Amino acid sequence: MRTAIHTSFATPGVIGKEGYKFSYDQSGDTVNTASRMESTGAPGEMNISRATHDLVQEFFEITPRGAIAAKNKGELEMFIVEGIKPKWRAPDEDTQPGFEFRKMLKDLVQSTAPQDSSIHILQDSGTPR
Repeated sequence: MRTAIHTSFATPGVIGKEGYKFSYDQSGDTVNTASRMESTGAPGEMNISRATHDLVQEFFEITPRGAIAAKNKGELEMFIVEGIKPKWRAPDEDTQPGFEFRKMLKDLVQSTAPQDSSIHILQDSGTPR
């Protein structure tokens, strides 16, 4: 599986309705850029853009890939996320985020998400690891 994240604005929209359920989608340049990045990534790697790198570099160990040619996008500066930085890891864990990281992320989501939002990231039992 290849994964890519690009950070910018996206346009949400309803693409269909079946009965009482709506189908939603994201579109726009942000989605297209992430798609192009995903297609140039390697299996098992998390490929991120410069914009995303600038937002998460404090928390993750990141390796530059350089400028990569992306279809209809030209060259895009890309990075690979290697893992969470030791400062933010759970005790005695190499890959798992610790309590402080989970708390910081939960506080960030609560402070930035609209009140009626259904954003859920890293369910936390509240127990430090």
